[in-house]
Order: sequence, then C-alpha cells, then structure tokens
Amino acid sequence: MLRVFGEPISKKRTERSEDSVQSTPVNNHSVQYNTDIKHLLALEKLKNEHLSQQVSDQKKLIENYQQQIGQLNKTLDKANASIQDFAQVRLLEFKQAEMSYEPPLEQEQEKKDDSIVATAKKKKRWFF
Repeated sequence: MLRVFGEPISKKRTERSEDSVQSTPVNNHSVQYNTDIKHLLALEKLKNEHLSQQVSDQKKLIENYQQQIGQLNKTLDKANASIQDFAQVRLLEFKQAEMSYEPPLEQEQEKKDDSIVATAKKKKRWFF
C-alpha cells in the first residue's frame, strides 16, 4: 500500500548513551531526594548559626554578670570595712566613757541598798 500523502513517516531513533539515566523515574526520585537533603542541610546550618549566636550572647551576659558580681563584692568589702571601723570607734568611745565614769562609793551604795530594803519591808507590812 502506498500512502496517499507522501512517504511514510520514518521513525528516527534518538541516540541515548547508556550511561545517562536522566529521564528514568529512579533518577528523578534520587534528584528530588538530593534536593530535599540539601534543603535540610541548609536549614540545619541556619539553626546551628542561630544557636551559636545565642550561645555567644549568653556567654557575653555571663561575663557581664561576673563583672557586676566582682564590683558588688568590692563594694560589699568596703561597706563591711567601714562598718567594722565604725563599730571599733564606737567601742572605743564607750570604753572611754566607761573609764571616765566614777562609780559611787561603796558606802553610798550600801546606804541606798538599806533604804531600798527598808522601804520594801515597810511596803510589805503595809500590804499585810
């Protein structure tokens, strides 16, 4: 049979190399898998950078707090020293005042003690 419209359509075979498997479904799957893995890797890198930044920020905060603690310790030491100095000064003043104070004579104390006892006896009698 002859074709009315001309020569029959020739089917040309395209040469493909056997090494190339670009259009196979298995290769399409592995390309998609590799792309997904690359995206996950990029995401993990971003997470790691973010966490590294947070760690460095926390380290800076810790150093700042340590400096503040050091300054507070110095201030506390100075305050304790001044309190101790103040206490020593007051103690010396108290001792000097105690030494300058003359206690009354023993006889005067005995008289006072006798009068207190006598008034106490009188009061006891009065109550009974």
